Amino acid sequence: MPQSDEELIVHVLAIGDMETFGDLVERHQDRVRRTLLRLTAGNRAEADDLAQDTFIHAYNKLASYRGPGSFGPWLSRIATTLFLQAKRREGMARTALAELGSDDIQTTRQPMAETLDLDEALATLSADERSVVVLCFGEGMSHREAMEATGLPLGTVKSHANRGREKLRRILGDG
Repeated sequence: MPQSDEELIVHVLAIGDMETFGDLVERHQDRVRRTLLRLTAGNRAEADDLAQDTFIHAYNKLASYRGPGSFGPWLSRIATTLFLQAKRREGMARTALAELGSDDIQTTRQPMAETLDLDEALATLSADERSVVVLCFGEGMSHREAMEATGLPLGTVKSHANRGREKLRRILGDG
């Protein structure tokens, strides 16, 4: 009989059983990878790296998990936090390169609407807008849950969700 996430977590915490934690990873990896694939605008390598980091972080912080029934959203919050941290580090690296006068900095272009798919459209949003849109509309999180996942104020989450949705509608020609 399949065990609940909470039963598996208790078992992992009680005896440090990595095989049981592997069962949790197997149960939730598709959702985490799908979320990260959307957040990274289809960059599979980056999404896979962040997914791996998410599960390592989850294992290390498992004692701080507060269930019941919220393990999936807890993992999504970890994944989103790691994504946002990576984007912020990337932004700092770009700024440092710009100060050095590098011509290697990627520029963002506005793609033609008829050639866009959802991932390309999501890539046109800022990292914060993209994370909120993916969490609220892709993962079905409430604004409050997205606020907890991203660390952004509730009003900012609502603004990013509305602004991001409107930008996607314009880009995809749906409004």
